[in-house]
Parts: sequence; C-alpha cells; structure tokens
Amino acid sequence: MELTDLHLNAIREAARTVKYGSVTININADSDKLELNIQNRLRFDKAGVLTMGVDVQKNQTVREVMNHRT
Repeated sequence: MELTDLHLNAIREAARTVKYGSVTININADSDKLELNIQNRLRFDKAGVLTMGVDVQKNQTVREVMNHRT
C-alpha cells in the first residue's frame, strides 16, 4: 500500500486531536484502506492523587498509595 496525500492528511488531523495519547496506523498491503486507532489518555501530575486497589469479591480496599505521580 502506498500512502497518499489524503491518507497523510487524515493522520495529521487525527494527531491534532490528541493532547496525550497515541495514534496507531494499521494498513494492509492488499488494500487501499487505512485504519487509525486514536487513544486519548488523561494524565494527572499533582501530588496527593490517591490510587486504590479494590477487591470486588470482598468489597473492600486492598491497597492505597498516596502522593502517586503519573
């Protein structure tokens, strides 16, 4: 498959929508189809964020981490 200007423009537009995350490009040599998987993530960069693990079977918190930075 050869990427055309239309394909490249679609990739550029998809990348513009991502503040933090990824754009995955899938192509097939036997096709003219281009698939884009756009994943936006949330990033928290402040101290004091609480991360918890919960055991759903016991309905209780099993782990807490304070001041977790991502």
